[in-house]
Amino acid sequence: MDHRRELHDKADAMRRRIGEALRSARERQGSKQSDIAQKVGVSRATVIAIESGQSVSTLNLLLMAAAVGVNLNPQPDPAIVTPPRRPMLREMMRAERERQAMLQAKLPSRQRVGSASFTAPVSYPESNVRRRPTLREMMRAERERQAMLQTNLLHKVAQ
Repeated sequence: MDHRRELHDKADAMRRRIGEALRSARERQGSKQSDIAQKVGVSRATVIAIESGQSVSTLNLLLMAAAVGVNLNPQPDPAIVTPPRRPMLREMMRAERERQAMLQAKLPSRQRVGSASFTAPVSYPESNVRRRPTLREMMRAERERQAMLQTNLLHKVAQ
């Protein structure tokens, strides 16, 4: 069996397990499929598809999970998700941090850019060159975006 087929089979099995867990949680709540569909804002057919393990949008899956009180916080299999060891990447990131620290030291304290949003370009006094966002800034902005989406998602389900 080739690697793609194996991954496809694992994904199918995972969708079925998630669907079964969501169905069990819904039944424990005493809710009907139509109740959950209305609460989440999807069709009953979508709820049926989720519970039967069919491929559906991630948003609909997360909304239904929140509606029935199931935490789908991923606990990945370390053997699948272990990132490759990249000493060169670590070295490049260390050099970038040192470069950023050096640039920060040159700026007057009122112009520090460590907490700047990655969407706001910053010009250095020595030149007209606009600074590119650091990896840390982009990651922080993405975490903030994910937290905002999760808050909005939970707020929508609570209504």
